[in-house]
Amino acid sequence: MAAPTNGTLLETYFPVVQELGLNTLKNINFNGGSNTCDLPASTTIDGSAVAGIGNITSSATTGTMLSVTNTGVYTGASVFTVVANSATTGTVNLITANGLTTGHAFTISSSGTITTTGDVLAVVASGATTSTGVVRVTAASLTTGVGILVTANALTSGSAIAVASSSTDTTAHALIKATNTGTGSIAALFGGANVVTSTHFRRILTETGSGVTLWYSDGTTANGALTGVAGDICFNAGSNKPEYCTATTSWTALV
Repeated sequence: MAAPTNGTLLETYFPVVQELGLNTLKNINFNGGSNTCDLPASTTIDGSAVAGIGNITSSATTGTMLSVTNTGVYTGASVFTVVANSATTGTVNLITANGLTTGHAFTISSSGTITTTGDVLAVVASGATTSTGVVRVTAASLTTGVGILVTANALTSGSAIAVASSSTDTTAHALIKATNTGTGSIAALFGGANVVTSTHFRRILTETGSGVTLWYSDGTTANGALTGVAGDICFNAGSNKPEYCTATTSWTALV
């Protein structure tokens, strides 16, 4: 029997298989069904070995090196997934950008109106972890910059940072802990400035359960000038002394 030639019924269904074997100069097309393609270990695609095809190397200065685009109203588990359940001391995802100046190593952006349990970034550690930092920011050479910046210009009743815990443990633990271990450092554990509440006074901190507030004055007495609740304290008030509120605008010097 003569071998099939180009244009025969056999080549119609197997367009890249001829009597001389696989024609590597043509595309391999699978038109349907659950198909697999076994290639030799030495096979390369565009100069890269199949075993290392996930390694994308480029010297481009603009454009996008790798793009995943989904235009559907997606409700699945993940558009892009990395699974490494057996990883222990390794790093599952590494981003290195040593030449950065004003750029960004990692950016997440959303214009959606996120509600209830939605979020832009979720970090979940559901195991009984004892890690020294589930989320860790290390900036050992930071000088005049900022380690973490939160900007929330449209706040009304919300919070720029919220820390919540349902722990009933009676041992010493803290919701927020600040430590400065530098020998001889006189830096304040918490510093900053609040906008002026009125001409002379600034609100520092309010305990939401009681409504008691700590205030700061420019040396002006709060008595008759600042509205507070009983128990409020105003630092650096009249004669640069602290004052406490007895009711509304009535304030008395602590010393």
